[in-house]
Amino acid sequence: MPRRKISWEIAGFFLFLTIASVAGLWWEWYHFHWQTIVLAVAMYLLCGFSITVYYHRGITHKSFKMARSLQYVMAILSTGALLLPARKWRMRHEDHHQFTDDPQLDPNCARAGFWGSLDVHIGQVICSRYQDRLIATDLSVDPVELWQAKWYWPMAVSVGFIMPIALASLWDDAIGGFLVASCQRMWLQYNGAFLVNSAAHSALFGTLYPNRYRRSQQYKVLSINNHIPNQQFLL
Repeated sequence: MPRRKISWEIAGFFLFLTIASVAGLWWEWYHFHWQTIVLAVAMYLLCGFSITVYYHRGITHKSFKMARSLQYVMAILSTGALLLPARKWRMRHEDHHQFTDDPQLDPNCARAGFWGSLDVHIGQVICSRYQDRLIATDLSVDPVELWQAKWYWPMAVSVGFIMPIALASLWDDAIGGFLVASCQRMWLQYNGAFLVNSAAHSALFGTLYPNRYRRSQQYKVLSINNHIPNQQFLL
């Protein structure tokens, strides 16, 4: 089994977001603008809803078909959450279902207890054994996924940072746009997404099945008999 490998880029980015989020609390206390709070909430909901609908239910589970124009809109908005390009997110989520709780092949492998839940929440995000599979680039891949992957980082920076700063500058709160509507909102968005892994997929709030390392070839095996609703909308 390969050793866990820390991603210093991810760890550094999360540290930066945490520091900026704390600074955002100070800024809100001394330079409060209700418009910036509304902007942060709106972006949280729009970006999170796009991840849930487009990434999760749409292209991964294929629960419904979407108009091509709506796919493009959600592909753009979802970049503001900085939760990976759609095709990489989809492949990781497919692995999570296919290799449920395999410590090497499941990117969100559940573990028992408080420390296990904390490890699933953030530990495995910055220090994991999981290795991404090769991503197909042929014409069989959805063209919206390919388009988003090509322009992901320019769109992510634009939607996640430039847009909230520009909008908040309309009411003279560009710094609040950066600290609150970008960094603080993104910090909450990440932890909302990670709670799906730690709270909804760990033994802290549920009961492990006896054979939790058994691989499943269907989208039917859950690692936890969890009584807390898995509200994916919180992503």
